[in-house]
Amino acid sequence: MFTDMVGYTALMHADERVALDKRDRYMSALASHHDAFGGTMGQLLIALESGEPPAISARDNLKTMALVDAAYQSAELKRAVKLSEITG
Repeated sequence: MFTDMVGYTALMHADERVALDKRDRYMSALASHHDAFGGTMGQLLIALESGEPPAISARDNLKTMALVDAAYQSAELKRAVKLSEITG
C-alpha cells in the first residue's frame, strides 16, 4: 500500500499525525486517479500540494520512456539500440 510513499516509515517515526495525514491524502489521490500510473500520480499530486519535489521526476519518466522506445526499436530492427539513438 505504501510502496510509492517515499520516506513514510521515517515520517511515521518523526510525526505520526503528519504521516497519517499524508497517507490519507495519498490514498485519496490514488483512488481518484487510479490507473497504471496511480502511485506516480499520487506522489505528483502530493508534491504539487505540499511544494516538495516528487519522488519520481519528469526526467526519470523520460528516461524510462526512452528505454521502452529503444526496446521496441531493438526488437523491430533486430539489433541493439543505444539510448543515444533515442535521446539524441
